[in-house]
Amino acid sequence: MSETTQLPIAISSILSPTKTHTKITIIVPHSVAVLAVAITAFLSIIIAAHGPVIGNLGWRLSGSDSKVGSGVKGDVDGRRLVIHAHRGGAGMRAESTLYALAYGIDIGADAIEMDTLFTKDGIPVVWHDFKIEPDKCTETIPNSGYVGKYINELALAELKTLECGSQQSEKMTQAQTYPNAQIQTLDEVLAFIKCYDKAGKVDINLETKIDFREPTITWPVSKYLTDLIPVFEKHGMVDRLIIQSFDWRTLVIKTHHPALRTTANIDETLLPFYGPDWLTTALLTNATTISPNHGSPNGNGDWAWTVNTPGYVAMTTREVVERAHAAGVRVMPWTVDDETTVVKVIRDGVDGIISNYPQRVAFLASALGLSHGLLQHWTHPREQKRLEEFNACVKRVGGMGLASEVNRISGIAEV
Repeated sequence: MSETTQLPIAISSILSPTKTHTKITIIVPHSVAVLAVAITAFLSIIIAAHGPVIGNLGWRLSGSDSKVGSGVKGDVDGRRLVIHAHRGGAGMRAESTLYALAYGIDIGADAIEMDTLFTKDGIPVVWHDFKIEPDKCTETIPNSGYVGKYINELALAELKTLECGSQQSEKMTQAQTYPNAQIQTLDEVLAFIKCYDKAGKVDINLETKIDFREPTITWPVSKYLTDLIPVFEKHGMVDRLIIQSFDWRTLVIKTHHPALRTTANIDETLLPFYGPDWLTTALLTNATTISPNHGSPNGNGDWAWTVNTPGYVAMTTREVVERAHAAGVRVMPWTVDDETTVVKVIRDGVDGIISNYPQRVAFLASALGLSHGLLQHWTHPREQKRLEEFNACVKRVGGMGLASEVNRISGIAEV
C-alpha cells in the first residue's frame, strides 16, 4: 500500500456510533459445570495460599504500564491508548519472526505480543501454534516428518531445520514474507530485542501457550512457572515482562514475583470452565489486566469477524470495562483488526488493544482524540540506519542466516 494515511473505508462511517450488540450467554452442561466449579475452586485455593486476592483490587500499576490511559469508562477524552503488536504485527510481517518483532519496535508499539512453548528438550521458543502447521512452516530436510508434529515432540535442533517465514498467509495478505526465517528461542528473541530496542521502551507481552483441556500437547504448568522468569533475568528484562494466559494456572507466577504484571485472557470457548460470569473468576487470579476476545460470531474462530458480522456476539463491552475498572483492573481486548470494531471497543473505554495492524489502531485512536506512542511512517535516512542495526542484531543473535533478506524490513505500510 502507498504510504498515505487513508483508511480502507470512509472515516465518517467508522466513527459514527455503533449499534449495541448481543452479550454472550451460555448454557453449561452439568458435567462441564462441575469441572468449571473445580477449576474456580482450584484457582481460589492456590491464590489464597500464595498471596492476597481481593484485598488489593484497588492497586494501580506502576512502571512502564503506567503509560496506560486514565481508565475513564466509556467516553473518549484524550486518554492514552496502549497498543500491542500481535505476534509482532502479523498483518504486516511474517508472524513471530525477528522481522515482525523489529517492525513492532520500529513503529513504537508499547509491547510486542508473543507466545512461548517448550521443545521436547525443554527449551522455550517463541511461536504461536501448538503444532507445526503446513501453511506456516516448510521442511528443509525432505521427509523429516517434522511438519504436523507438536512443538513438545521436537527437539530444538529439529525445530531449527524448519523454514517458517516464506509462505503468504491467506488471512494476512499484506504481510511481507521472509524466506529462511526460523522459529527462535525465547533467549534469542530477548537478545535481539535488547540489541535492537536500545532505548528499552518496548515491553514483552508473553502468552504461556498451555491448555488444561489438552495436557499432553505441552509441558506441564510447572515448567512455565519455573523456567521462563530466569530467561528474562538473564537479560535484565523482568521489568519489561507481562505474562498473559488463557490457562489461568500460570498466572499464579505473580504470587512469587509480586511486581510482575499478569493478564487473564478469555474467549467464548472457555466460558464453560471459567463460568458465564468469567470476570469475577478472572479477578480471583489477581491479574493486573484482563484480555477478552472482542467478540465473535458464535465461535467461528476467524479473525475476520467484526461488529458488522451477522450474529456477532460482543465479549468486550462497556459493562465489562466498567466492572474491571471499578476493581482496579485494566482491559485490553484481542485481536482487534477491523476499523469499526476498533472504534467500538475504544468507545467502550478499553485501556489498550492487541492488533495485527497496530498502525491502523493508532490512526483511528488519533482520529478519536486519543494519544498513543506509535509512528505513522519513517524517514528514509532513519530506515537505512535501522536496517544496519537490524542486520547487526541478527548476526549477534545468530539464530538465522538471513542477511540477504534484511532489506525487506523497509517500507512500513500505512493502514
